[in-house]
Amino acid sequence: MPAAPAISALRRGEAGRAGSDVRSDLHVSFEEHTSGGIQIDLRSRVNLYYGERIRQQISEVVRSLGVEHAQLTVVDEGALPFMIAARDRHAAHHQEDEAGEVERGVDRRMQLRPGHARPDTTIVANKIGM
Repeated sequence: MPAAPAISALRRGEAGRAGSDVRSDLHVSFEEHTSGGIQIDLRSRVNLYYGERIRQQISEVVRSLGVEHAQLTVVDEGALPFMIAARDRHAAHHQEDEAGEVERGVDRRMQLRPGHARPDTTIVANKIGM
């Protein structure tokens, strides 16, 4: 009788948006590995000026989650440091299913108090946390 395939405990995930219409955000693809350290493929218009700082921040966030070996592909569209940290945490912590849910359009919208009108522009953000 053949052995059952082993289920991988290594994490994979994605967070964020990318594209020509995206501003002040980034898309992170995360794939945990068993060796090789933290590898970051960064694509950014500001790479020349802030690339090393962005890589340093991504590495710090991922290591703070206990990840020692991973491949991250990051497409930066002018994200601020707090957004970089949030997207990294989300991609590294959550499984593909939840990240895919965000990409398919299931978002978490800002909740308003009763009697308050929704603003013309709605704030949309991924769930952040553990």
